[in-house]
Amino acid sequence: RLIRDSKNQLHLENETQLTLEYLSQQVQSLRNAIAVLSEILVQEMERRRRAEMQLNLGNSFSGASISSAWTDQPQGGPNSQGGGSRQQEEEQQKEDEEKRWRMRRLEKAMMKAQVGLKNLSSHMDSWSLQQAEEVKLLKSGHEST
Repeated sequence: RLIRDSKNQLHLENETQLTLEYLSQQVQSLRNAIAVLSEILVQEMERRRRAEMQLNLGNSFSGASISSAWTDQPQGGPNSQGGGSRQQEEEQQKEDEEKRWRMRRLEKAMMKAQVGLKNLSSHMDSWSLQQAEEVKLLKSGHEST
């Protein structure tokens, strides 16, 4: 009975060790994926920031001066004939504001995702340490029997 119990214990320890090694590999794969995703998020946020700057630069040169010229004119002024252009400008401004709003939302979502990825990585680190401690305990328990 003692031999059978000992063999069962050894079998369980080997199985546990294999499971822990497998899980450690999975954790490492997740860490690698997190690193890649974090890098992609950083690149995407930078790309969005540049797009936002270009959008702002484009508006400051064209839209601001034209729209201020329209709004400074009284209703029956010389620009009243150019109603189509005014409507196009207003649509463009609305579209640009919508793009900015979407970019801000995407940036906030990306920052939340980045924080989430960092938290996940931190949890995986502590989990890995915990698993390493359990392996040490298993090995020391096996050696003492």
